[in-house]
Amino acid sequence: MNKERITEILKYWAQVGLENPHYNFDDPKTEDHIYGRLIRLGVSDRDKTILLDQKKEYTDRDGVRIIQKSAFQDWIDYYRRKEGISTYVDPKWPYFCQFVSKNPEAQNSSNHIKVYIPLDGAHIQTGAKMIFDFLTENNISHASKIGKKIRFDDIVIRLTNQQDADKLLNYVKNNSYIQEGLIAASPFAVQKDGIALAVDGRKSYNSTIASLLRMYLADCQKKRRLKQVSYEEFYYFIANKYNEEFAEKRGDSFAREFGFQNDPASRKNYREIIELIIRAQFKNFTYNDLIEHYNKCTGRRKEEVEINGISPYTESLLITAIEGMPKRFNSSQSGLLSVERYIIVGDPTYLTRNNGLREKITNSNMRQEILRYLRQTKIPIRRFINDVLDKHNYTTNYQNSPRYY
Repeated sequence: MNKERITEILKYWAQVGLENPHYNFDDPKTEDHIYGRLIRLGVSDRDKTILLDQKKEYTDRDGVRIIQKSAFQDWIDYYRRKEGISTYVDPKWPYFCQFVSKNPEAQNSSNHIKVYIPLDGAHIQTGAKMIFDFLTENNISHASKIGKKIRFDDIVIRLTNQQDADKLLNYVKNNSYIQEGLIAASPFAVQKDGIALAVDGRKSYNSTIASLLRMYLADCQKKRRLKQVSYEEFYYFIANKYNEEFAEKRGDSFAREFGFQNDPASRKNYREIIELIIRAQFKNFTYNDLIEHYNKCTGRRKEEVEINGISPYTESLLITAIEGMPKRFNSSQSGLLSVERYIIVGDPTYLTRNNGLREKITNSNMRQEILRYLRQTKIPIRRFINDVLDKHNYTTNYQNSPRYY
């Protein structure tokens, strides 16, 4: 479903470009258009008219004019009487109603497990109270917000550990009222039981998605390939840019687009977000993998030794190579052996031409990056490939071999 939804998004914007020759995806303003449409995915036309920061006025059956306070004001008044939580609208950020636990751990942190719980217009006012009551009653530290418009990230909960995330996700899963009002989650994010999650430090996961969409569409527009946009090519484009900039350090596309040339902290932050965006679409990337990614970003566990790094793109391309070999190879493991031989020998004839796989791999730096890593770490190639397969939950009888390097 994610692939289908992302394909629809790409084709929509490609059509906009094709029907409007003067629409320039290179113009940063188009990013606002893309972002605005992106976050309203799955929102009904009726819900798009709702403004949660505005009071409602209507006339009852007796002709009496009724003024009903806004959802923002209702939440602020409700939590004014509760201990353990502070609710307010920051004048600098009037678009959002803020919900912050009195336990300051989440507010003081720069890294969070971000949980998006999007509710429709009929359920958000009461559903939000249920969620924040639960967090408060369970003494869960959070720094959260609700936007004034109904969108696929209208309720954003920021947490600092897996235990609290598990509790919240379990509560949402088993709350029938909240389940009834859920909007479809972002197709670009990791999902658990229909709830989207992300890790984005001090940046914005969804804004970064919009930036990447614009970059890809601009590239297609320049190359006159808007008619050929696809899910696969979109992620291939991102991964290639990631590899070029962060693994090989021979480009600065992201740096120029996001403006972090002289800001190491932002550079690290964007590297982690884009890595997660790529990995979120891996076939077997799970909620537990997201937690691992979060722990790595926060330094809560000792990171694996990286020597010039093995990028997530190279990992994904290696798996694509193994998966893409003809089915007749699978039972005998010769598909795995063919990929191994290509890495060692460099002969592209070991790779299948099916679905353009040979060209995609030989045009990448997958082989060079893996060889460099093997030489520097002295890890046997079969152990390396097994480690990558295990990491992404693939099962194989592939056995260790003598050390090649």
